[in-house]
Amino acid sequence: MKMTQQRSSDNTLRLLLDKLNKLEEGIKNLQITNKTLTKENANRVGEIKELAHKLNIQTYSAFLMISAPTMKSQRATSDYRKRQKGRGSIRGARHLRNSTRCLKYQ
Repeated sequence: MKMTQQRSSDNTLRLLLDKLNKLEEGIKNLQITNKTLTKENANRVGEIKELAHKLNIQTYSAFLMISAPTMKSQRATSDYRKRQKGRGSIRGARHLRNSTRCLKYQ
């Protein structure tokens, strides 16, 4: 009984390791330098996503960051810049108003 359990757990571990190796290879092979995803790359990303999902891998989001630095990152930076710009202008205006007020009452 124990021997069969041991063997089956070894087999499952070996299978998991194989899958992990495949996933690592897939990540290494995926080097997207373009801004756009080609169809082949998109399919490979999909396959690797599925594998990661099946294996419940925590580094899934980190992998996504590596694999597809496309629109998502650009959008995030532009949004951040817009927000900063808005805040900066408001803060600047307030600062100016305060400084003139101080001068007035001195």
